[in-house]
Amino acid sequence: MAPVERRVALGSGACRGALAAAALLHLASGSHAPQHGAATATAAAPARAAPRPRLREVLPREAHERLTTWYEDKNAMDPPFWRDGAQVQMSKAECPCDGQGGSSKVPLTFGEFDVEAARPVDVFNVLADWQNQTTWDPTVSQVQEVLGDWGRREGVRGLEMVYPTGIFLVPPREVFEWVAFNASFERQEFWVVYSTLNNGPLQKALGAADGTVPAQNCLGGYWIRPRPGGGAHVVFTQHVNPHPPLMLSAKLVFTVSWGKQIDYINILRQRAQKQSSLGWAENRTMLPEGLLREPPAAERSAAPSGVFEETDVGFFRLFADARPSVASPSRRPSVAACAATAALCAAVLATAAASVAAVCRRRRPARAAA
Repeated sequence: MAPVERRVALGSGACRGALAAAALLHLASGSHAPQHGAATATAAAPARAAPRPRLREVLPREAHERLTTWYEDKNAMDPPFWRDGAQVQMSKAECPCDGQGGSSKVPLTFGEFDVEAARPVDVFNVLADWQNQTTWDPTVSQVQEVLGDWGRREGVRGLEMVYPTGIFLVPPREVFEWVAFNASFERQEFWVVYSTLNNGPLQKALGAADGTVPAQNCLGGYWIRPRPGGGAHVVFTQHVNPHPPLMLSAKLVFTVSWGKQIDYINILRQRAQKQSSLGWAENRTMLPEGLLREPPAAERSAAPSGVFEETDVGFFRLFADARPSVASPSRRPSVAACAATAALCAAVLATAAASVAAVCRRRRPARAAA
């Protein structure tokens, strides 16, 4: 995938690439008029309307931008945490990520790790195999495919996932997300990219699970490539808003629970190695051809997308530069909310105590000589 040419200044409190990404995703929606301050790209008018990009093209392109530009700007990152040959770190800035009508900002997370005794396609197949995810991934209790025509129209899959918190009085978090895939079997390079933005069609098609709280992963992605000497190298990003209870910030939750991300990486490694032992061909995947191949030209028109309507601006919310938000009405916390907060605070403190030794060992990576 070729890098996206974008140059945007990092303003005070703004997320890098915000305006340019807004223009790209605005194009994907099929709307060509500026909306809510989103920037538009200046280009010569084509002789005829080109097919609009689908989510299958837009989401990996945005993930590529973040992993090749944002992640490489180490001055914009907090120091990383290391364990078991993997590292995770968090952005210093917080960027908008919330449900429709929300205004919360949370940091982005990045990380990378190697997988030995498994090929890139094996890691890709594990991440693409939603039907068996609950058999190996302890972080999720339910995964369902949301049926619709978005596979044909947008080249993506719709999923509903439930994440138990494991904390008394803190309900599970539910995510409705689009998943885009990209594969180059010649280079053995693969992408799996998630987004909860503009997930209204998914929620409408399936409906929320009882007793859950909506959560968001506005842009998450895995970039999987061959590792020199064998195996696979994975670089990833997430932009998750878990909506922690009162008094807890997303940064605090990440700081005391980063070890859980390493635990997940280790489980993913083991699953990829098990997948490798099956001996599948290098061009065999879990996915139907429609999610990896281009559709007929007749289906790639310049008409507006059926997934993203012009009036539904949630998809561009993340990429709007310091757009004013509407404050939510104030509410007094309920007794249950206070009890949940107390329980989660106690769990956070316990996790922090268990992790303090590892936190103290955290170091900044050595800077390369100029």
